[in-house]
Amino acid sequence: MSNLKNLAVDLIALISVIILYYSGNEILNIVIWVYSVLLLIGKISALFMPYLQQKAKKTEAPEWVYHLIYAATTGVLIYGAFYYLSLIWIVVWILSTYISFSRNKKMMADS
Repeated sequence: MSNLKNLAVDLIALISVIILYYSGNEILNIVIWVYSVLLLIGKISALFMPYLQQKAKKTEAPEWVYHLIYAATTGVLIYGAFYYLSLIWIVVWILSTYISFSRNKKMMADS
């Protein structure tokens, strides 16, 4: 169930970005900026706090789903000319990939 909650938040973010692209709503733009920055802060924090990585591991949906969502969100933002927002999402995507690889590497070393 927690997998669905985490996945739902990212899907809502993707849908919100698509709505922003079509509507240009300023309030939605601000909400997406706030969410994006908080997501970026969370990913940066996960780099330096192993506890967050362990907690994320227990509640995570399959990694390919997040890659798909990050790619789609980044693509819509680039296509909509929201370049600064797309840069944040690219950094989040790169950090997520790095965290995933380092977590998998550590799991393989432990076994």
